[in-house]
Amino acid sequence: MKTKKTRICARKDCNNIVTLYKSTDKYCSPTCYYADFNEKNKANPKPKKKQKPIKRFSKKLSKRLTNYSKLRKEFLSLQENKICIVSKIIFNKTALATEIHHKKGRKGELLNYTPYWLSVSREGHEWIHNNPSIAYNLGFLIHSTHKEK
Repeated sequence: MKTKKTRICARKDCNNIVTLYKSTDKYCSPTCYYADFNEKNKANPKPKKKQKPIKRFSKKLSKRLTNYSKLRKEFLSLQENKICIVSKIIFNKTALATEIHHKKGRKGELLNYTPYWLSVSREGHEWIHNNPSIAYNLGFLIHSTHKEK
């Protein structure tokens, strides 16, 4: 019968005998393995890399937003866009337009597509989104599936 090879445990302060089943066996138990592993890591800790934060906007979107900001200022500075149309029609009062409502949404190229823009006040903008069925009938909202003729 073949005798199993043995050696002393690789941990410094352990003198137990290890029966080798594989040529890679070095420790008498998992306890010795983890204790030795922790001692080695305390002596030479690996420096942790600082994780980079995820960008809020891609390069493509940040260009679109920069362009949008310029177009928005120009759009709201035009004389015909200074007064909120929604306030005029719904509330029968004149209100200064401070925001841009995107009738068909802002997805993709629609963000900077001015034919679907509407200058509105905060109150008018809230009314549009709180009353979508009426807003669709009045033309303040357009379905995203609607095709131009």
